[in-house]
Amino acid sequence: MLNKALSRAFAAGNVKALAARIKSVSSIGKITKAMKMVAAAKMRSEIARLQAGGNFGYTLANTWFKGDETARKFLPELGPETRTLLVPFTSDKGLCGGVNSGIIREIKAIAAHKREKYAIFAIGEKGTLALIRPFPDLLYKSITNIMAPVSFTTAAAIAQSLEVAAKEKSCEKIELVFNEFKNVVTSKIRRTELMSRSGFRLGHYKSTFEVEEPDYPLATEIYYDLYLASTIYHAMLNNASSEQSARMTAMESASKNCNEMIHKLKLEYNKVRQAKITMELCEIISGAEAL
Repeated sequence: MLNKALSRAFAAGNVKALAARIKSVSSIGKITKAMKMVAAAKMRSEIARLQAGGNFGYTLANTWFKGDETARKFLPELGPETRTLLVPFTSDKGLCGGVNSGIIREIKAIAAHKREKYAIFAIGEKGTLALIRPFPDLLYKSITNIMAPVSFTTAAAIAQSLEVAAKEKSCEKIELVFNEFKNVVTSKIRRTELMSRSGFRLGHYKSTFEVEEPDYPLATEIYYDLYLASTIYHAMLNNASSEQSARMTAMESASKNCNEMIHKLKLEYNKVRQAKITMELCEIISGAEAL
């Protein structure tokens, strides 16, 4: 009798535990589904902004100096030994797949050798938290909790901060590391080197624009500010689009996993419940036969 009582209690406990588990997984599935819908809406908005303004001024310097042979001769050549300010772009929030971890791995691979040649200016909380432990000596500054959606004004302010940081850390080169948006399911880590103001100024001074533009000294500074801000704006828009698309994909996978788990739990629940009913029927029949 004691063994039968324990079996009944165990079966009842399993049924309650499985029912509670199914309920909790169902709640998680509803949350991930809602987060997927929110991420999809944000992704469409970010992609539209990327297509509308992502290339604004982005190819200014490359197109300019590429078409001016005279200016290219005076551009400074920066070798691998040049001190570089690394700028990784990550998100302030998680649950977006491998978008942030890929950037962090790339920075670790770059700065692992010849640490004295690098300084890090992190954009985004996830990158800051991940890099502060392995590179406490290289992480110079960081910017987190950036208001979304990203504006060109914000990018211009970040550009100014990067230029100041490069001067303070004696870095002759600034290298951006971000996720370049390809499509909804694909993004690629992109590394972009930014030309220094002195190099840009020298190339512009020796170019044919010196003859054509009466105010070329002032124009040089304006063009460089536009070049720097637009390149960072391009990187931030690409990174934001990649983040939202990765988050949507991650939440879709999480919702799918929840559905599969619920299906398995319901099968187990039905087995335990059927076993409990069978046990009770056996006890009723054996009791009736005993009478």
